[in-house]
Amino acid sequence: MTTLQSHIVRRLLVNFRTDPGLVAAQLPDRLIADEVGGFAMVGICAISLRSIRPPGVPTRVGLSTDNVAQRIAVRDADTGERGVYVARRDTSSRIAASLAATIFPARLGHSQVTVIDDVERVNLVSRPNRPGAELDLVVSAADGLGADSVFDGVDTAANWLRDAAVGWTFEGDRVERVTLDTGRWPVTPLRIEHVRSQWHHDRFRASLEFDHALIVRDLHARWHGTSMPSDYAA
Repeated sequence: MTTLQSHIVRRLLVNFRTDPGLVAAQLPDRLIADEVGGFAMVGICAISLRSIRPPGVPTRVGLSTDNVAQRIAVRDADTGERGVYVARRDTSSRIAASLAATIFPARLGHSQVTVIDDVERVNLVSRPNRPGAELDLVVSAADGLGADSVFDGVDTAANWLRDAAVGWTFEGDRVERVTLDTGRWPVTPLRIEHVRSQWHHDRFRASLEFDHALIVRDLHARWHGTSMPSDYAA
């Protein structure tokens, strides 16, 4: 296992409801959709990290990145463990993209990521070098979740996300498993002003509906990564 630590400046989590049948076609055999209220949940994680480094290395040496991941909420079909299938990750850091999967088991593409964050409103644009995951996102502060969310409140949605701390990525005959450890989890709900995610649109547009968005700020985090055969034992 490899461990990195970092400071999370901002983590945006945007989730959509969609048809479980459409999602099943996107998943490796080992994973199944983690349905909520009869819907599969797919989403975006847009995270701003500072001081990414191995434990024991001074903060000033760490990398700073803005990353965007396209995710599907899943369960391990054998163990029932909850997490997310990470279909794609892109980063603003060319260094991180070139070192990913070499020093830490999480493959990254490179993207031009622009973020304007004035606390009450965040505007994010991501234009990856490899097409297919372009993202335009504008969110602002909200008092709670929308009335049509499958979750009955912010705490329920936050706990659902916090408890799915494992991310799986399948690459050939290998699976990369990354676990996020933050301890505390202070979330704030957001209102979507605009969202256009090319990756989700291409796969789920026939049934894609916005469900909720949350933001987490100012956290110390540890990332634990392991690479293993895709037929690993439970």
